[in-house]
Amino acid sequence: MLTLVGAPHRHLAWSQDSSWTRRFTLTADELPAGTLEFPGHFGTLATARTGDGCWTFKRVGFWQQRASIRACGADHDFAVFQNDTWSRGRIARDDRRPPISCDHECLALGAPI
Repeated sequence: MLTLVGAPHRHLAWSQDSSWTRRFTLTADELPAGTLEFPGHFGTLATARTGDGCWTFKRVGFWQQRASIRACGADHDFAVFQNDTWSRGRIARDDRRPPISCDHECLALGAPI
C-alpha cells in the first residue's frame, strides 16, 4: 500500500468496495493507497489504514459533534476534529499547537495534522 506522504501529486479517489458494505478504498493514480472501514451498519467508529499507519475515528456528541482521532490500539486521542458548521471545523492536536481550520475539502484531501 502506498504512503500518502509519498503521493502528493497523484490523483486520489475514493470508491466503495460494495454497496452492501461500509468499506472504501483510496487509490492514488489507480494504485491502492488506503482503506476506510466502518465495522457496523449504524456505528460511529471508523478505521483508516494507509502505508503511513492506522487510525480510528469516533464521532461523539449530538448537537455539538466532534470526532476523536487515535492511532490504532491507542487509548488517548491524537487529535480531535470539532465541527463548527455544516462544512467547516477545526482540528486540535494533543500537543497544544494552534488548531487547524479545515473545511470538507481539506478533510477529503488529508489535512496536514
